[in-house]
Amino acid sequence: MRQEPPEPVYDRNNPRRSGADLLQFHLRQLGLGEWWLTRDGKTVDGGGAHPTETGWCRAGGVTEAAWPEGAELCGVVDWFPGSTFRRNARTGKVPRWAEHHWETGLADVADALESRGFVVERNRPPQGPDYNGHAETLVYRVPPGVEPARLPADAWEGATPHPPNFKDGHSWYPAPHPVQEAERVLTDADLIGKSSYFNPRPKQGIGQCSVNVLPQLVWPYRAELAAWVRWWPDERFQRDTASGGVPEGAADHWTERVPLIGKAFVGAGYEVRQPERHQEPSTDEHADFVVYRVKQ
Repeated sequence: MRQEPPEPVYDRNNPRRSGADLLQFHLRQLGLGEWWLTRDGKTVDGGGAHPTETGWCRAGGVTEAAWPEGAELCGVVDWFPGSTFRRNARTGKVPRWAEHHWETGLADVADALESRGFVVERNRPPQGPDYNGHAETLVYRVPPGVEPARLPADAWEGATPHPPNFKDGHSWYPAPHPVQEAERVLTDADLIGKSSYFNPRPKQGIGQCSVNVLPQLVWPYRAELAAWVRWWPDERFQRDTASGGVPEGAADHWTERVPLIGKAFVGAGYEVRQPERHQEPSTDEHADFVVYRVKQ
């Protein structure tokens, strides 16, 4: 008899990875997890076959700076439609009943995850077979007695899916790319900390910043552009990943450098968010920010 695997332990010190692992565990328990095709044509997940036409899901983490207020765990669940209902990549034709398949498939995923105690954010950017190959759903958990901080009902009123999508092509052109816009702010403030074509001689001793795409699903309310910025301290002040030891002077380094990033973006007309919990060298290897511009 096949033994069920134990539920993964959620590690608050590693929320992105362990949170995604926990969500993926529940998705597989619900029969919605990732599947693989075997030589005999069957789809399997951990040894048990299940139909492909219902669609399937994959969980991923998201920076704490983008979590809903009060959340103790958060992730993005990608839902992929069944093969019969996928847009034809060559002709662009959307199969009959595809929109219905998306509506019912996403509703089933939400109901299933909510039955496991998760909050599923149904208010989201427009998603569908005309624009996307898959759909993103925000899934999080709040402590008992805490009311979920759901977005307002008009959060995405009048919005269209940002690129890349099938309608606007597979690049961000001609829309401003959030990563490039945010990198420009850091470069102008000499805070990027690493060399590039535009900044061949970066300031030393300040650490390094990277800018990453943030799923539109977790953009703050009324944002027209948003990005995820991550700062690593200078190598002299980086925490030892093996022992957890913090070098002398690391706390001062964080106290001096982290606020400069927020100030640079505020000065450039952005709003800035950081995780609800305090970020510091004794518990974190880096500091995260969500930076965004609000629609006028």
